[in-house]
Amino acid sequence: MMFFSSGFRRFLNVCVAVVIAVLMLTGCGSVTQKNKAIEPGANEIFKEMYSAVAVAASANGNEAKFLWMNNTKPFPYREASWADVTVFPCGEGKGNLELKATAYDQNLGTENYQHQINKVRQAWESRGLKVRNVGESKGMFQIATDLEHGTVVVYTAGVGGESVEADTECFSGFKGDESSAQVFPGEKA
Repeated sequence: MMFFSSGFRRFLNVCVAVVIAVLMLTGCGSVTQKNKAIEPGANEIFKEMYSAVAVAASANGNEAKFLWMNNTKPFPYREASWADVTVFPCGEGKGNLELKATAYDQNLGTENYQHQINKVRQAWESRGLKVRNVGESKGMFQIATDLEHGTVVVYTAGVGGESVEADTECFSGFKGDESSAQVFPGEKA
């Protein structure tokens, strides 16, 4: 039978204590256990989206001309909450927001719409958003920004006017209690 010295036994005790402490601090889940990512809150997602849309709508000074809700109501560029936007079902107990604001019949002409695009690009970039070109056709140009939680905001300018469209990803928070929806002030460019 082998005997350990008292110094070695103390060392072993310390090692065992460290292993136990690490297991307690990190959790003892099984190898097959998956960590679920924590979803951001509905208010956080809406605030980010609404801010980007309001900035784009105001970049050219036309925010009062923008309409939403199928062009039936003035866009609430001063304040809004996610409860003001239609929630579309997109999964079991989940929803996503689609926000579209338009200002058509402006007759911008072929020369002005590129100027409109540049103003929105500058406004988004000044807030740290990365802007990418989406598409171009005769009489129209589109840019977009991808927000932190997967929301895509697309700004379109063309000879007929402007539009801003935003789509969120599918989140459970958008199928919850609308009374939890916070009202956020609109940002201006």
